[in-house]
Amino acid sequence: MSSRTTGALSLGLVSTVLTTFALLVIVFEGHRPLPLPQVNPSSLRPQAPGPPVAHLRVSSGSRTVPSSNGRIAELPSSRIPELPNRSDAPVVWVMDDMGRDVEAAETVLRWPAFVSVAILPDGAVAGWLAQQACHQSRDVLIHLPMTSVRPDVDPGPMAVSAHTTDAEVERILTQARHVLPCATGLNQHMGSQASQAVHAMDRVVRIGQSLGLRFFIDSRTAARSHLCDAADRLGVPCLRRTLFFDAETLPEELPERWRQVIARARRSTRPIVVIAHPYPATLAFLDGLFRTGAWRAVEWRRPSEVLGIAVHRADLRVGSGVSR
Repeated sequence: MSSRTTGALSLGLVSTVLTTFALLVIVFEGHRPLPLPQVNPSSLRPQAPGPPVAHLRVSSGSRTVPSSNGRIAELPSSRIPELPNRSDAPVVWVMDDMGRDVEAAETVLRWPAFVSVAILPDGAVAGWLAQQACHQSRDVLIHLPMTSVRPDVDPGPMAVSAHTTDAEVERILTQARHVLPCATGLNQHMGSQASQAVHAMDRVVRIGQSLGLRFFIDSRTAARSHLCDAADRLGVPCLRRTLFFDAETLPEELPERWRQVIARARRSTRPIVVIAHPYPATLAFLDGLFRTGAWRAVEWRRPSEVLGIAVHRADLRVGSGVSR
């Protein structure tokens, strides 16, 4: 074989090797994951106008929120309902059982100010939460414990019963006002036994009004609850609960409950009063509503607004209450 032929074969072999190597590089580079872009975390926050909303920890494909005991409640993102047309009937939304857990309080405080809070006066962070909520112009309610029909349920030392005297009701409400000085309303915690006693509810409304409470919401924990009946007799504004959002409700049922809220608001001529609780699944679901804009399906209002009560919040005496 001539030297010319040998050189040509060598060059051809080298060219083949280089071409094969280049192809392998292209193949392997094509399967290598692309580097993640550097994104400013603030750019991921919703840009819709209005008060800030909570940004809870998000896992892949679901929203998660830590509870006070460290467990995680999850709600798939796909379960957040799409945004229907807004209804005309206003929705009053009250978060019950607040004041016990600081994480739940901080979450709700990041939601729009039309979400009202009913605070247990003996809660560990009750005074701090009320102070923050009033600075945000929220409606704050005394979530007054009342005795239950169940004898095994202890409502606590600040509970009103069917047999509580005028003097004792005044003592309890005065103490509650000391912890929650900017509260303008009241609703009952439990109350199935006490709230069925007409004279007991008369005492609560009469003394509560004398201590500066402007309105009441009957949580209707019993069919024959008389809180609003007493308020009507005394000429004090009162709203009755329309539905509990999350009582005995599984997390996966919350989207259907939200659709029920929308449906009731569409066909009602009266305000829809919804009471929810700071359960991990509820917090995660509502956070999803505020993130996606689905909350705009209804017209949200404070209780004082639908009752036509002018609350001069700048004049409210906001005390330090119970420290965190």
